[in-house]
Amino acid sequence: MNCKEGPTADAKAREAVDYCFNMDQAVSNFVEPTGLRQYSPLPKSVAEDWGMPLDEWQGIPHEKDLDEAQRLFDEADVPSDYQWQIIVPPDDKREQIGVTVANGLEEAGFNANVQRLDWGAFLEKYISGSEDDYNMYTLGWSGTPDPDSFTYFLLARTDDVLGVTNGTFYGANSERGKQAVQKFVDARQVTDRDQRKQLYTEGITTVLEDRAHLPAYNLKNSFGVRGYVDDFVSHPVSPGFRLVSDFNNVSTNE
Repeated sequence: MNCKEGPTADAKAREAVDYCFNMDQAVSNFVEPTGLRQYSPLPKSVAEDWGMPLDEWQGIPHEKDLDEAQRLFDEADVPSDYQWQIIVPPDDKREQIGVTVANGLEEAGFNANVQRLDWGAFLEKYISGSEDDYNMYTLGWSGTPDPDSFTYFLLARTDDVLGVTNGTFYGANSERGKQAVQKFVDARQVTDRDQRKQLYTEGITTVLEDRAHLPAYNLKNSFGVRGYVDDFVSHPVSPGFRLVSDFNNVSTNE
């Protein structure tokens, strides 16, 4: 969500958007079985490894309820003739998620446009924070198996990421938001895993409750390996994988 300008700068309007559609159904329709529903910024494998409260996070998204959506839009003073703008990169699944949101907004009585952009135009627009460019965007992200990769770069309010990799600007109009995303910055300064887990749990929970970020899905990875290949493993950090034998050592890109 663009939390800097436009209706989505208001947490009530963001929650109303969440009531306009059902993300579980969208992922079931357009992603499964090649991917899984994700309930936080963290991939499921990372969240499980860290013992994050997935059951709690899974209970945060709303079921579709257009009456409640319209009530919240009214409370947020969103005019009925507002033109919603959703931008997506050149990816069919992410476009389908964007279209699902737009369809829900139209059922709620608005006009909504989904703009599919090439990567250059998308990467330039989604970090502008301008209401004219977007109210919402869909974005995929990958990183190391640590919560930092999926929180700091997408949600922190430091000069190196705000308007660089963070296009939400969450906290621009909310002290609660500023405090939440500061936890992702603080977690980088802590070495104790339990303390880091607590900071990430608190920060992510607030982000989800405030609907600054609506998680969608995590794609599965698969590799085809010949039967005579032994001990094949993929690496969570390396951009490719390495083939090692008695006579060579070869790296290959994905």
